[in-house]
Amino acid sequence: MEAVKFHLKKLLRFCFDRVNRILLLVVIGLLLMLILLFKVGEKRVKASLAEQMLYREQVIARAGARSIEHFLSDVGRMLRIEAVDAKILGFGSMAEARMDEMIGQWQDTALVDLILVDEKGEVLYVTDKEGRKTSRLGTWVDDRDYFLWGQTAEAGDVFIGEPIKVKGGSYKDQSMVPVVVSIIKNGQFKGVLGGGVLLSELIEEYLEPLRISDKTQAHLLNFEDKIIGSTWPDFVGTSLAQHREADGWNEETARGLEALVEEVDKTGEGRVGVRLKAIDGEEIEQVLLAVSTIYLNNFERDGAGEAKRWFLTVETPRRDILSFFASFKANLMVALTFFLFSILTFSFLLILIVRITQRDSYEEGFRKGRGLKKK
Repeated sequence: MEAVKFHLKKLLRFCFDRVNRILLLVVIGLLLMLILLFKVGEKRVKASLAEQMLYREQVIARAGARSIEHFLSDVGRMLRIEAVDAKILGFGSMAEARMDEMIGQWQDTALVDLILVDEKGEVLYVTDKEGRKTSRLGTWVDDRDYFLWGQTAEAGDVFIGEPIKVKGGSYKDQSMVPVVVSIIKNGQFKGVLGGGVLLSELIEEYLEPLRISDKTQAHLLNFEDKIIGSTWPDFVGTSLAQHREADGWNEETARGLEALVEEVDKTGEGRVGVRLKAIDGEEIEQVLLAVSTIYLNNFERDGAGEAKRWFLTVETPRRDILSFFASFKANLMVALTFFLFSILTFSFLLILIVRITQRDSYEEGFRKGRGLKKK
């Protein structure tokens, strides 16, 4: 106990020494500045990381949108070419053989079946990539939107319809996007040739790779804000807006989303970080949201004369993005630790130099004093 008191007194004596006190205040000031720098640096690094990841998300959304756009364009181009082929125009066994060849060439894609319909709306032949072939005389589609469109379409036009539930065959109860062209011979409407794009395979091929984390959500929306495809299947067929009726909805969120809509209308894409209700629950969280437009420029146009559009949205919780901060934080800690060690080393050397200088000065003064006394 006495030893503890002795060392405590020495420590207090050391701290209250005028020179040491100044040095200690300098060290404490530097340490506080170091802590402040760490906090400011951490905040800026997180903001920079979120911004970089938001930009990356925008690039991902753009790439996904262009991929879907090109795929649908390729399907439409193939159907346009085949619709003027003599075999298809014959509407007989040669047409069926040619359709079998065509579907085989698209075996590893989301195009899963082909259908041939005559001018009255009767289905003549269906073939799919599972190898099932059906002559469906007696099956009528004269009330379907794609057939009604085909009756007035011009040669070379392509129709992209809303996803429909398949009622029978290999893909019963699954959602399929119809891609259809009109068959015109000598200026007369003769029927339609269509392909079915299986939405689940389209999502798997083009949306699943867009996920940055397990919580990343990618949605395919039509112009009416209806989810027609999603990495979260339960939300297909619903409106994205209804999942955003937020308890945490505020003016900042409203302004952010309004600015996003304006940017998408103007440039075709946009990105924003806002607080929203998680689409898979009630939690309000900061999310990074990127949108890119899928232009169906070469396809059927609506009554307003504007090209039909889909929208691809990708959103990731900000907390998932910041999980990547660990590596940045480690580097920041190493740098600050080195800085701290340098400060402590410098302070120790400074105190040591002061002490040596004081001791040398004392000895020199003592020697000079003795010399003067002898004189």
